[in-house]
Amino acid sequence: MSALDADCREYFLAEKGASQPAARSAAAAAPLPRQININSNENQPSNANQLTPYRAKKRFAVQKDVEGFARQWGEDNCGELTLTFAENITEKAEASRRFNSLRPALFALGVLSFIGCWERQMRGAWHLHLLIALAHPVRNQPDARVYLQRLRDTICGAAESEHKDGLLVKRGFGYIHHLAPIKKTAARFAGYFTSYLTKTWKALQGEKKRVRLITYSKNVLRCASVHFSWNGPGGINWRRKKRMFAFSYGCFTLDMAKENLGATWEYKYRLEIASQKLPHYDSAECMIADRFQDLTLASLIENNLPVSAIEYWMRLRRRQPS
Repeated sequence: MSALDADCREYFLAEKGASQPAARSAAAAAPLPRQININSNENQPSNANQLTPYRAKKRFAVQKDVEGFARQWGEDNCGELTLTFAENITEKAEASRRFNSLRPALFALGVLSFIGCWERQMRGAWHLHLLIALAHPVRNQPDARVYLQRLRDTICGAAESEHKDGLLVKRGFGYIHHLAPIKKTAARFAGYFTSYLTKTWKALQGEKKRVRLITYSKNVLRCASVHFSWNGPGGINWRRKKRMFAFSYGCFTLDMAKENLGATWEYKYRLEIASQKLPHYDSAECMIADRFQDLTLASLIENNLPVSAIEYWMRLRRRQPS
């Protein structure tokens, strides 16, 4: 702090009513370097808490897979199982190896399918959050609680025996477990489930070694992938249809639509938004993305579409399941 700055600050404090000694002391007291580091966000990058485009797509794809998982097996048959290890397992490869040895035993107990998300704790240890599909409903049924308690005693062990008789402890897993039905809708649970993904990405920030954090059983129907663009033809069409739908309800801005139709209006009316008919398209690719099922290669050539549009149609066709 320069002498001129100190004099100005002393004059300002004196004008506010501070005594001369107090004003002189406060003006001369420059903030310590440690205080600047703790109290200021000045040195932090503006995107410190933002995900990379790839990771944002990955989180979105996992959310859609979780929602599709609940539709595939039924929300009432889905539960959450959390696995910890008895030892402080800091190597992801070793944690994965131990879980892979447990998988056949879980399937033998009535677990039909799963999606797993690995999370690293602050001390460096790994544990696993599983969304599992069970052969019997675990909520909204008269005997759901009895079935769930029986399964919990088998997998996690009884509290009276300190969980030592449970499958997990016998296989080298820890005493801290959690087995319960999903408490929210599939869409709400998907956001909660992927929060572990975001948390672990931030914990691994700066490390060069890449690890796979999401694991699927073979019978999971994948609903999404990271091979899409937020600003691609499909995204452009969606945003236009969203504005058209909002306007049909008298909402001239998206903020107005959120106020009048609810915070989750885009998800609630997703089918109605997708069915909107666009009067025109921004490009040939946008037309192909919107009317892909009705188009053939012959019709594209007949309409004299550019080669780039035909190549885009062929890429979409290759991605379709056979």
